[in-house]
Amino acid sequence: SMNMNAAAKHNQHQGSVQAVLGISPAVPQSQIIMARTVAETIGIPLSEVPTTEGSDETYQRNDGYACFVCKTHLYSTLETVANTVMTQLEQKHLKEGTHPQNHPVILYNGTNADDTQDPTRLGLIAASIFRV
Repeated sequence: SMNMNAAAKHNQHQGSVQAVLGISPAVPQSQIIMARTVAETIGIPLSEVPTTEGSDETYQRNDGYACFVCKTHLYSTLETVANTVMTQLEQKHLKEGTHPQNHPVILYNGTNADDTQDPTRLGLIAASIFRV
């Protein structure tokens, strides 16, 4: 799950992990509350960002590709967040006259292990395109 993955990565890389939750009408309020609670419990910062899959005609048609479209919008949004964070860090280091550590932003998702063996999981196809 997203929560267990965030906790594991937080323990490995304390101080350099950020959880990001894509917010759209497709995300149940109960999931949003759970993500907030888990982030607070494990002490990891959580950002919430809007996603735009609802405006995508393919998503609206819901003809079997909605998961792919949804994840594509989510991962595109996460790439934007990651790029913004990297730019902010670079500017901070320039201002302070320090040298940044070259740690790439790595995106993780919370996929069940047995789902990785299912080639029909369109969300995982989107994840592989974005190297998540």
